This record gives sequence, C-alpha cells and structure tokens, in this order.
Amino acid sequence: MLDNIFETFNDPAAEESFGPDSETYRVHAFVAYLIPILFFVPFITNKYSDYCKFHSNQCLAWMIGVFALNIIKTILAHIPVLGTILNLVITLAMLAAWVILLIGVWRGKALKIPFLGDLIQAFK
Repeated sequence: MLDNIFETFNDPAAEESFGPDSETYRVHAFVAYLIPILFFVPFITNKYSDYCKFHSNQCLAWMIGVFALNIIKTILAHIPVLGTILNLVITLAMLAAWVILLIGVWRGKALKIPFLGDLIQAFK
C-alpha cells in the first residue's frame, strides 16, 4: 500500500536527477521534514544539489500547507460536533502524510506535496 502512495506522488524525473545525493544528504532532508521550520537545512548543506533543493522546496510547501490546515482547523473548531470530527480527520490525515513524507525522504523518493509542491520553487 505504501508503495502505491509513493508511485502516485513520486516525481521520477526529479528522483533520477538526485544521483548519490539521496544517500549523502538523507539525514539533512529527514530533519527538515521532522522539524518543518528547518526547511532550509538541506539547501544550506549543498545549494548545488538537486536533491537538497527539491526537499527544501517540498518541506517549505509542507510547512505552508500545515499552517493553512491549522487555520482551517481553528475555524472548524467553532462548529460544535461536526467541527470536532473534521478536526480529528484533518489531524489524522496530516499525521499520515507527515509519516509518509518521512519514510519517502529516507528511501530517497521525490514525493511532491499536492497543489503546493509545484507552486513553490524558492530554492533553485
């Protein structure tokens, strides 16, 4: 099941451009996803690496997406029962996506964040 998710969100062209960098800088990218405010860590490590640039961009997209979803959750919290249920569903979905991203970066995959992943290219 996890492999199907990786196939759906993986960018094969980006993954092919990584080369040996996915092994070399894996820990830096993992830390960036683990603590999203550190999205710039892979880029600072090697600003010429496609792997580091890709994961810095995707981690920034992840951080912005989580921030936006937390705003939505705050608004939904004011709806008595439905808000609580939706809050729980969104929280569990965010947690699942976060774990998938962590596993993907550890495996050297190029998982793109839906919607925001293509829009944010801060590190080129």
